[in-house]
Amino acid sequence: MLAVPLLEFDGTQTRKAHASSIGITLPLSVISAGVYWYKGSFALKDAYPYLLPGLAGAVLGALCLKKISSIWLERAFALVMIAFGVRLLVK
Repeated sequence: MLAVPLLEFDGTQTRKAHASSIGITLPLSVISAGVYWYKGSFALKDAYPYLLPGLAGAVLGALCLKKISSIWLERAFALVMIAFGVRLLVK
């Protein structure tokens, strides 16, 4: 949630900021899952239902990133940030 705004604040174009954020997410997620698995807090069988939809969403998002205008990309990202923020407050 912070990578895109920080990259944009640093002067990175919107599309490149989003693409960089996507590129950062995969290795961090793999490392994080490995640490949780090593500590016994993560069961791979629990992740299976989310792997294919997650991969499909990542590919779809990367393809859409090429086609959506920067202004709509910023608006969609803002809506997602607001939705996740509200979800965090409610839970």
